[in-house]
Amino acid sequence: MSNDNPHKGHRDRLRQRAAADPRLETFSDHELLELLLFYAIPRCDTNALAHRLVDTFGGLRGVLEASPEELSAVEGVGPGAALFLSLFPAVTRRYLRSRTVRAVALTDTAMLGEALMPYFIGLREEAVYVLFLDAKRRTISCDFIGEGSVNAVSLNTAKIVRLAAARKARYAVLAHNHTNGFANPSEQDVSTTRRVAALLQTVGVTLLDHIIVADPLGDSSDPCDFVSLADSGVFLRL
Repeated sequence: MSNDNPHKGHRDRLRQRAAADPRLETFSDHELLELLLFYAIPRCDTNALAHRLVDTFGGLRGVLEASPEELSAVEGVGPGAALFLSLFPAVTRRYLRSRTVRAVALTDTAMLGEALMPYFIGLREEAVYVLFLDAKRRTISCDFIGEGSVNAVSLNTAKIVRLAAARKARYAVLAHNHTNGFANPSEQDVSTTRRVAALLQTVGVTLLDHIIVADPLGDSSDPCDFVSLADSGVFLRL
């Protein structure tokens, strides 16, 4: 009887493929997951597990955006592997945010959107950030304000004003995300924008825009969409 194991050396071969193809263009979703799982599950065949994950969540995006609890419900996924996979969206956001060149003036809507979209990639809940800029419209900071919908009741406007004063900002840009895949502003978004703009004026800060970000629906590979309330004409009615 042959003692040959068809899986012997499989991990080394997959790693060699990754080294030869650093963009991973030749990898399917399940192969990429299998490769990642090597580093969370050191001793077992992760091929079948990768297939189960893709089947359960519909693709790579669904797997990486699943919560640790959802991942742990899949046979073969332990707490360590679940945490490992769930960290990827946060790591991606941090990486993309770190690429922002703070010395560059953000002078138009496209630049503001590009600077702010990384803060919302893969988020499953709505979140609010405020980007503070100096007199030359260079980034001072981008501060997390809180989770939840943007409306005049729940938004911590006092925190925004306090941070604006502490940062010695000249301009600010409010930003939040819509988790339904559509970036169109609601009436609450408009009324909150007006309220925040008026409050910031009390400390000498001009609200330049309110950027609303939405991830694409389903498994689309299209980039995130965003809407500028300034470009939509809302600020003309402030």
